[in-house]
Amino acid sequence: DREAVPCGAGTSGHQSFLRPSELKSAMEDRERLLKSREEERPRELQQLLLVCSSALSIPLYLAFWGADLLYAPHLKWEFLGLRLLLVAGCLLLNRLIRKAGSLFELQVWGVFYALINAFLITVMVFWAGGIASPYYAGLNFVTIGIFGFVPWTLPFVFTNGVAVFGPYLLGSVLYWDSRQANSFFLQAFFLV
Repeated sequence: DREAVPCGAGTSGHQSFLRPSELKSAMEDRERLLKSREEERPRELQQLLLVCSSALSIPLYLAFWGADLLYAPHLKWEFLGLRLLLVAGCLLLNRLIRKAGSLFELQVWGVFYALINAFLITVMVFWAGGIASPYYAGLNFVTIGIFGFVPWTLPFVFTNGVAVFGPYLLGSVLYWDSRQANSFFLQAFFLV
């Protein structure tokens, strides 16, 4: 325990040293902290998904029905049906998220949460005029909610990217209108 191990510059600018017992204690503290963080992560993700669903998706989807009344009054009932479908989907996912037992399972349900939000907005985009429809802006909200608040593991970042952007990009290819190409590229730029 007499030998000291260099551990970097101290506050006075001189090299500071740790004894092997201090170094071992510091490493054990770090391991405990990392283990605690890994145990806390699923609870944190669960709470974030529930908040995103209950405090973001459901209220925003319902509130924007007012925009449907102004922008697409001829589709108001169809869009209300889609918005209520999202509410039902979020409530079902909330139950599944509460029962999830692992970080992996929570992230899988999170992908479905991202998919239902993005898919229903995408349906509205194409029903309300296609690629150039201002409804694509709803995908910006989904993107902010999914990628701005939720700490996904790297594989699920990519999976959620496909879930959010895939339906819009696929619909854009299937219903391509060269007259709307500029709008598509501009909107794709802002989405990504």
